[in-house]
Amino acid sequence: MRLTILGGGGFRVPLVHRALLADRRRTGITELVLHDVDRGRLDAIGRVLAAQARDVPGAPALVTTTDLDEAVTGADFVFCAIRVGGLRGRVVDERVALSAGVLGQETVGAGGISYGLRTVPEAHRIAARIARFAPGAWTINFTNPAGLVTEAMAAHLGDRVIGICDSPSGLVDRVVRAIGADPAAVRVDYAGLNHLGWLYGVHPLGATGPVDPARPAVPARPDGPAGPGNPAGPGNPARPASPAGPGNPARPASPAGPGNPAGPAGPVRTADPTPRPAAVASGGSRDASAENGPGGAGLLGDLLDDPERLASFEEGRLFGAGRLRELHAVPNEYLHYYYDAAGTLAAVRDAAHTRGEFLLGQQHRCYAEIAARDPLAAWLEAWREREATYMAENRELTGAGEREHDESRPAGYEGVALAVMRALAHDEPATLILNVRNGGTLGVLDDDAVVEVPCTVTAAGAAPQRVAPLPAHGTELIRAVKTSERHVLEAVASGWRTSAVRAMAAHPLVGPEVAARLIDAYRSEFPELAYLRPDQAGQAS
Repeated sequence: MRLTILGGGGFRVPLVHRALLADRRRTGITELVLHDVDRGRLDAIGRVLAAQARDVPGAPALVTTTDLDEAVTGADFVFCAIRVGGLRGRVVDERVALSAGVLGQETVGAGGISYGLRTVPEAHRIAARIARFAPGAWTINFTNPAGLVTEAMAAHLGDRVIGICDSPSGLVDRVVRAIGADPAAVRVDYAGLNHLGWLYGVHPLGATGPVDPARPAVPARPDGPAGPGNPAGPGNPARPASPAGPGNPARPASPAGPGNPAGPAGPVRTADPTPRPAAVASGGSRDASAENGPGGAGLLGDLLDDPERLASFEEGRLFGAGRLRELHAVPNEYLHYYYDAAGTLAAVRDAAHTRGEFLLGQQHRCYAEIAARDPLAAWLEAWREREATYMAENRELTGAGEREHDESRPAGYEGVALAVMRALAHDEPATLILNVRNGGTLGVLDDDAVVEVPCTVTAAGAAPQRVAPLPAHGTELIRAVKTSERHVLEAVASGWRTSAVRAMAAHPLVGPEVAARLIDAYRSEFPELAYLRPDQAGQAS
């Protein structure tokens, strides 16, 4: 089988290659195609991969190309891992946001919206080429913002595109170990959006938990182009995701209010710029589904009452035992940007360099050293440094200590991607937390909204599993962020600056006061945003 990696000159590609080599007999990949717009990066990463495969019999043949159509033609799987604007773009995303007094992390807040506005047009173009030249391929999206980009690509590829992230699987692995349970003997309630999810239940297999009977999850829809494991045909055409816009907004909560921006028919309203979970901030009761007890948090409940065990893993130290008990859930690490926005903003401002600046400098050094000495050794040193410094400001702010990094533990993105690929290619059922179309799983969002939930993956695709209703403290935040994402999709579809401003204004970490200024600043920095123009009324917001 043929695997194509778009963004094949990227720093993380050797991780995917290493996992392929270790699992080459099970994956069945015989040819690996790397595509990138930068020939120099392709050559550098090619050297690292050649060094990795030097003593490995039966390693996949390696092909490199800068031609997209050549890269995807005949592919069985496509991994999409692009970065529009490169790391320089990430630096600009961060600095423009900081100058306006808001966070600019690449997937969260202003920086994530700018990144999405640049990336979604290219995601549409790539998905259209895959649909034309590799209609039977499965596309696995690594590109951030992962949920937003996956939702854009689904307009062309239907359910044959699946978004992945390693944060949820890493969180579940750490929590289950802290509980002392066998990962193969439990099921979990985890739900949300990419980089905006909560683990709120861990149950022994066979135990039942609360589900919303009015919103059952549906099997994976074989609605992409016909191909292996997908019996599409004349009576079963691909059903693209509906574009955001009038008549199809993210499903809003009843009255507009904090955390619940109004849809296109009314003015955009935003949450407090440093929100706390609704139930915690107000002192109100938590959603019954998140309570410990029969059908509630299950095994997780005892862990949340044990400060010593909570301090034994990364998220427990990052959020603290008190907050986790209030939430009655363990949030994805990226929720720290929301729960302590002011503290994180101050920490980032006080740092000598932003994360993007650190990575940009490191990347220049790494690629130069790959050319000058042992390429694999040079890359490994840089990778270990990246892992050790990940979310350093957040961990320093909370005293969470050093990041857990055990190279003997299951791999990150690459491990999730290969598990998905094996399940699809060989019909080896696997349960994984993935970014897929909602299909009724979360009643607070429409069916085409891409959500991050546990899925059963087989040759037919990724089917979202039923989970307990999302805790009440998470629903308003999810609605607000999904509304912001939908405004991004509308901005790309219409070219209207107004929609881009609304995306900024709707986001809980940005708000209307600086939204227009941010869009104009980003537009002046990025040629990729030249498509944004005043709408027909010439309005700015």
